[in-house]
Amino acid sequence: MKKLTGILIIAGLIGCAREPEVADLVKYMVVQTAYNQEEVNEDENIFTDYSTFVLREDTLGFVSTYAGSDTILVDEPGTRINFVNSTIERVAEQVTDRGFTRVEAEENPDFVVKIVVLENFSFFQTVSYPSYYSGYYGYYGYYGPIVSTYSSNFVTMVIEVDDIKHYAENGNKYKVIWTANIGDLLTTDDRQNKILVAVDKAFEQSPYFSKN
Repeated sequence: MKKLTGILIIAGLIGCAREPEVADLVKYMVVQTAYNQEEVNEDENIFTDYSTFVLREDTLGFVSTYAGSDTILVDEPGTRINFVNSTIERVAEQVTDRGFTRVEAEENPDFVVKIVVLENFSFFQTVSYPSYYSGYYGYYGYYGPIVSTYSSNFVTMVIEVDDIKHYAENGNKYKVIWTANIGDLLTTDDRQNKILVAVDKAFEQSPYFSKN
């Protein structure tokens, strides 16, 4: 139903990490985080201006270049797709632990946390703002862009924070504040547990991601 045949995407905002070697990506679950330096710097940290967030339950976005591919992932007992709910729960736990309150979409959250798995999907120095239910973020069509700088043939999980609170003052666009890229989901064994470790690592290396 949902094959995972490969992608890695190293996405950057204006932040910061050495691009890992392909050989390392094959052997390890590599984590790279990036943040918007216009919003997080020595003088200000936009995260302190947030209080609430929204995160979709039970499903992850799924994007693949293969025809007929699903647009969401759900846990399927007995298959390798067994990491959906545990990933969502761990991300929600990490964000909550940093002082933010999870709310429903209709409660006007300050930011959205999006989790999408990319399969064989290429981006090269692009910033796209898809319309409602179209393009890369059809799954999360009501919020924000994807910013990307590099791609290769792996399967990658992208966790992204988009600013909702300042939508109007940002020119009616949802600005990307923070991104974490986790891969390779294809070659990594014990995928479920290693994804959780990688999620923890992404937040550990992002101490500025905090209400206080």
